[in-house]
Amino acid sequence: MEKGTSPYVLVRVDQEGTEEPVSEHPTFEDGWQAGTSAVHRERQDAYSLYRGGRRVARFCHHRIAVSSKSFDWSVLS
Repeated sequence: MEKGTSPYVLVRVDQEGTEEPVSEHPTFEDGWQAGTSAVHRERQDAYSLYRGGRRVARFCHHRIAVSSKSFDWSVLS
């Protein structure tokens, strides 16, 4: 992910898990509002909000189909 001018970057996550930056936001609150609006407009993809390359929020990641072969079960333990 490329570093932009704003500290928060909203990215779209498609069904294959590919991430694409869609917008930049100066505050967490602005990024949060953009993420919640995006999942109501786009009903198939998920979104993530990043700051400094670290994900700080996820929106509707349950929409992404995960096969049991690619799922990291250690995150549940």
